[in-house]
Amino acid sequence: MVALSYKKTLIIVAVLAIVVIIGIKLIDENRLNSLSKDVRATSFESESTRLLFQYAQVIGSEDPKKLCDAIDFNTKRQMNKGYYLVTALKAYEDANLLADYEETSKNYYLSNVELWLYTTQSKNLCNQSNIVSVLFFHETKTRCADCIVQGQILDKIRAECTNLRIITLAVDQNLDIITLITSQYNVVSTPALVIDNNITLNGLQSEADILSHLQCIRD
Repeated sequence: MVALSYKKTLIIVAVLAIVVIIGIKLIDENRLNSLSKDVRATSFESESTRLLFQYAQVIGSEDPKKLCDAIDFNTKRQMNKGYYLVTALKAYEDANLLADYEETSKNYYLSNVELWLYTTQSKNLCNQSNIVSVLFFHETKTRCADCIVQGQILDKIRAECTNLRIITLAVDQNLDIITLITSQYNVVSTPALVIDNNITLNGLQSEADILSHLQCIRD
């Protein structure tokens, strides 16, 4: 009788464990699916920007300002979504137990590389000398306390400087293009910043240090 009761208890515990695991998996996968959908949406916007540049090259434009306004609108919208996505990606990965975020992470950071290239191209095409791009290199697979602090400092500066365009790139995503960029700009540690494709700052930088290397336009 005792043995039978013990078996029933084991069965109940096993069933509850399976239910819990299934519940956790569903939660993780729902988060991943939602995030993946948002990342795909940024890829759509990136494609839209690419077509604007291609249109300018193939057809030309009788109204360059209108074209540049459209490009700037697209890149800023994608960048604003990117700020949300990198925060959500970090939070979801920290809370994740069973879902696989690798493909979504890689797609996100590839989209950011494309965004940086479009921002640079837009600055040249539209004579946007006031726009300042900042590449922020950090780590995702290991805890980087300085990277977290650097991100918080950059968020504060971004809120103050309307001409700043911050693009985050993870050095540990095993993406050849990011490896190439880090080599090109002599990024040797994390966090690191590359300001306007010209100045490389390795290690944690204070707000004052960063502002000393760029012109901040405040509304």
